[in-house]
Amino acid sequence: MSGTKTAANAEVETRKRVVAFAGGAILIGVVVAIVEWVVGAGMAVDRGWTLGPAWARGGADALWAVAFVVLALAAVSGGVGFSRVMFGTLWAVSAAGVVDVVRRSLGADLGGLGATASFMAVHTLAVWMLGWKVREALITGGAWVFTGTAALALGAVPAIGAEWALGLAMLAAAPGTLLAWLKVARSRDRETADFFESRYEEVHRDLLDARRIHEAAFPEPVREGSVQFTYQYLPMSQIGGDYLHAFRGSGAHGSEAALSIALLDVTGHGIAAALTVNRLHGELSRLYAEHPDMRPVDVLRALNKYVYLTLADYSLFVTGFIVRADPGDNTLEYASAGHPPGFLRSSTGIISELDSTAMVLGALPDEDYEIDEAVRRFGPGDCLVAYTDGAIEARSPEGEFFGVERLRDVFRSGWADTDGRWPEAMVRAVERFRRGEADDDTLVVELFRTLGGASVGASDA
Repeated sequence: MSGTKTAANAEVETRKRVVAFAGGAILIGVVVAIVEWVVGAGMAVDRGWTLGPAWARGGADALWAVAFVVLALAAVSGGVGFSRVMFGTLWAVSAAGVVDVVRRSLGADLGGLGATASFMAVHTLAVWMLGWKVREALITGGAWVFTGTAALALGAVPAIGAEWALGLAMLAAAPGTLLAWLKVARSRDRETADFFESRYEEVHRDLLDARRIHEAAFPEPVREGSVQFTYQYLPMSQIGGDYLHAFRGSGAHGSEAALSIALLDVTGHGIAAALTVNRLHGELSRLYAEHPDMRPVDVLRALNKYVYLTLADYSLFVTGFIVRADPGDNTLEYASAGHPPGFLRSSTGIISELDSTAMVLGALPDEDYEIDEAVRRFGPGDCLVAYTDGAIEARSPEGEFFGVERLRDVFRSGWADTDGRWPEAMVRAVERFRRGEADDDTLVVELFRTLGGASVGASDA
């Protein structure tokens, strides 16, 4: 219903423009006629030009007005269809061109300049007010040139000469045709801009939806029990290639559940990396669902096989840091595939690095993939920090990398606060150093043991 009203309103507005155009054309005709009758007649006498009979010249002027009066009446008449009215604009301007040729042939038109000026004005006005395209401008302009050429061929010789009359005839239609072309080009540019803007908005909405789905795959921080974890994630763009997976399995000796963490970083950024993360999320969910007590070394091997068979052909590789903390025997098992070194801090403040134990995921087939086993003590008060390379590869305005040493210095500087803990403090330090837009995803994770069920003490960082 609203579409019908919009179309009807547009037709009413266009009919009003046609009436206004007809009034403007009549005004142009009146002005040109007065100039021709007063100034042109004087020039004819002075230069010896032959004038047609007054009744013929007056009749030509009247026909000009009649053409546009008829057009205006058709525009306001409800019995004349809209398409007929628009077609009538072509006939009216073409008829005006014929009248101008007659005027020129009868003299008293400033030597042919009056006819040219009047048609040029009306032709250009039609393009501007009625929104004519190049086709309409060429049709009416062609009718004007053809009529003038035919008049010359039949023996009508204007005072300015046949060659000048023919040249002016072609020139008269040029401004309107050029204006029509410019309007079409501008309209096309606007349509192109609107198209790309709408596509951008559509892609932007899709990216926002994809980001929501991507972040929904991340686990909630665990802030209860003797083994807890928290993290900070800052994607570079709408969606990123970093991912974190958490799973609780049974602990040793029937004790409290062990907590497994998988930190992954897909090569590249954006949609391709996010799609890869989605697949890895499904694979990790399957692995832990089928094997709740799966050791990090076995998780890493299974992921390498998956990435090698499904993603390596597309030059998509993954670094991974897999850890399993078991409060039952105070151990932390980990396996790292080409990932930046993690930091393990004891309750006494001693910091050690957890280096890579295997090649990046997907680089080698399963039979050639070797992983070193790694086990560390993980008692009450101990904590582990792992991160993706976005943290250490952040650049200062001078182009310097933040680096592993600076991140270690933050970790060495004091104790984590009770709310944000180390991930928030480290991300804050990286952002202060970078002082600008990130060029990579940043994910910092902390896995920690509590003392008597409480988090480790206050921060002095």
